[in-house]
Amino acid sequence: MKRAILLIAGLGVFLALTFSNTSLSLAQEKDPAAARKLAEERARVTLGVKEWNIEAKSTDSASKAKPWSDMLNLADGKLSSKYMTEKGFTSSNITVTVNEGVIVWETMQRSSKGEIAFWRGELAGPTMNGVVSIKPEKGETEEFSFVSIVPPPPKPEAPAKAVEPTKTKVTEPAKKDKK
Repeated sequence: MKRAILLIAGLGVFLALTFSNTSLSLAQEKDPAAARKLAEERARVTLGVKEWNIEAKSTDSASKAKPWSDMLNLADGKLSSKYMTEKGFTSSNITVTVNEGVIVWETMQRSSKGEIAFWRGELAGPTMNGVVSIKPEKGETEEFSFVSIVPPPPKPEAPAKAVEPTKTKVTEPAKKDKK
């Protein structure tokens, strides 16, 4: 009986998902704006599922600016950057668009010192790349390009050696002689 109930419940969930996906597809064909909005929402989720390790370097070969590493978090439609937070920048809302399968995000951050940082990133496949322009309150704007660092796959662990059970000698209890 329980098996039949589970089977019927599973079939109901399958049918509900099938028909909701079908109706969603039909709605997208009728409304391109809804399709674009759905693609952008899915892109926001994709961007926010992990933190992005990046390496940034100056686009000006004559610049004395040092390359820097950072950890970007794009969850909940906001950019937060560990490196930029240390420099006094606050998190900011991102704008997301999808163009031919490429996810593009942009934002502007402000620092407590009056600096402005403009970010633009593109995610195509597993790699994100982009640019960040940092405009100090006074002076020249610095341009950096960045690329995400995809961590190498984990090394397979060596198979554990089988542990031989220890052999213990089983002794029988001494028998008492009955006399």
